[in-house]
Amino acid sequence: MTSVANSEPSGQAQAGFLRDVIDTEGLALVYQPKFSVATGAACGVEVLARWPGPRSAKPWQQPDHFIRCAEQQGLAPKLDCHVLSKALGQISQWPAWLRLNLEPVSVNVSASSVGNEGFLRSVKRILSSTLHPRIMFELTETAPLDNTEQAIKAFKDLARYGVEVSLDDFGQGHNQPSRMELFRARELKIDKKDTAGIDSHAGRRHVQELIGLARKAGLSVTAEGVECREQWQLLQALGCDYAQGFWLSPPLPSAATVEFVQQHSPEILKPGVSSPLHGPRQLWSGLAMRQHYG
Repeated sequence: MTSVANSEPSGQAQAGFLRDVIDTEGLALVYQPKFSVATGAACGVEVLARWPGPRSAKPWQQPDHFIRCAEQQGLAPKLDCHVLSKALGQISQWPAWLRLNLEPVSVNVSASSVGNEGFLRSVKRILSSTLHPRIMFELTETAPLDNTEQAIKAFKDLARYGVEVSLDDFGQGHNQPSRMELFRARELKIDKKDTAGIDSHAGRRHVQELIGLARKAGLSVTAEGVECREQWQLLQALGCDYAQGFWLSPPLPSAATVEFVQQHSPEILKPGVSSPLHGPRQLWSGLAMRQHYG
């Protein structure tokens, strides 16, 4: 029999814990650099939220789970605004040259937030109250859009504030080709599952089709989940624009992101260096970073 102490909290209880963490600004943020496949230089970051404290083994405190909880319990707009505001505050402390080179700053936004008037008002207030880098909202594929027309209007409105649209995990869920034109997207992101399968003929052909689809629509392409040099080289051959993944850099806290980019970019292209993590000037153990920050 499972004890009460070890049982998973109900959905409402989880939502209550998440609301408290957001209200007390307790969520931790990490940043995963995005690298140019052509040059190896870091040229953007994705902001990711993490439950505070040591990495927990509790399933409901993992990002995929608490983000899904936020969507189901109506907390996604609150969560997304909190992440945007906190990230801009941290990034404002980075050196000016680094802020210019790590654009755009990508922030994950749930489809359930896009049509929320309170969310839009909060985003406009946040972006109007501070100087900020170029922002890209990564529209996640986990939730359907309740009102497509409202979403189109929202993204058109946010474009006046310099917000661009990226379609995250393209083709894996609700992000389908029709959204590219509807939302005037600027980027298509290849899901890590598709990147992992690129070593097979069928997988490589699928990724090539995604890149071709993006090219026809005038979108840039970022591949997620790059885990080895072979995947990196295949993405180069296929004409992918940008890449992310643990082989390049895990998600890092704000100060560590600054240090990592200063030390390593674009070290990936140097002969004899298997990745920035494992070069002669490595700052951390790749495994330790994966366990602590991943």
